[in-house]
Amino acid sequence: MSTNNAATFAVAALAALAILIGACGGTDYGDAAQTSSPAPPAARTTEPTSAPASVPTDAPAPTAEATDAPAQPSEVTLVASSVRFEQQSLAAAAGEVTIAFDNRDQGLPHNVHVFRGNDASGDDIGSTEIETGAVRQTLALGDLAAGSYFYQCDVHPSQMTGTLAIS
Repeated sequence: MSTNNAATFAVAALAALAILIGACGGTDYGDAAQTSSPAPPAARTTEPTSAPASVPTDAPAPTAEATDAPAQPSEVTLVASSVRFEQQSLAAAAGEVTIAFDNRDQGLPHNVHVFRGNDASGDDIGSTEIETGAVRQTLALGDLAAGSYFYQCDVHPSQMTGTLAIS
């Protein structure tokens, strides 16, 4: 290595070391060669001597997105095929719930009707129109609380039933 390259390397290494030490902050350990008893600590001032580039924390600060964002609505899919629901049980999170109803039975009328509880005697939550398939419909059920909800096809209530679990 030439003298010029060695000097350049040494300067670069010292600069990198100085940056590393400066970035890491540090603790004032006083004069290591001091032989007499240490002096009392200096009084603290309210003005910082230098501003850190950033202040590390143990946990990330909450963002507006994390704290103010509403919960995403849940959409579940229900398929009618061969005069039955392909899904006899559905699950969604509490909150806004929508059923995407896909009647694949060409020439057959179906709907989906949702009730609170375990059968059709519960409160009526909502239903799609009875339409002849093949057709797709969307049923917005609104803000559902945790619990069990029963659904059926009003045209085929003994064949086409299921349960929607909200947690």
